[in-house]
Amino acid sequence: MYKRQRVLLEWSYKTKKGYPDINSQEDIALFESMFGFNIKEEITTQFEQVNRKSYYYVKKSIRKILRNTKKNIRYSKNKQTEVELILFFCKILKDFSPSITKSIPLTNIFEREIQRIKKIILTLDPDLQYDYGIEIDDLQCNK
Repeated sequence: MYKRQRVLLEWSYKTKKGYPDINSQEDIALFESMFGFNIKEEITTQFEQVNRKSYYYVKKSIRKILRNTKKNIRYSKNKQTEVELILFFCKILKDFSPSITKSIPLTNIFEREIQRIKKIILTLDPDLQYDYGIEIDDLQCNK
């Protein structure tokens, strides 16, 4: 049996319904507790390990972090989760040292992800649109 099949089988045995539901916060929490997997902690850890010797290496590392984040987003298939993870990524990127404002490619990555979030937000509930809109405005004003 493949590793992924074993993981899913073990996860499904422990869920209430008998199958894991990626949209259920309870099932996600169970998965994270079983395998010690938390996406936000993983993103934070990856940012701490970035090679800061030059902007070239910083850019490569940040693109790798973004690629891994998007891979995790694909598994969730939930737009709200996607917005939260990309917002988390952008918040850390904005506060990153050395500053991203000194590098055009890093600024472009930041701006592109903000535009991506804005598109996704339009498909969400109006209350969530308002809340996430405030967070995006805070991110953009404090550049």
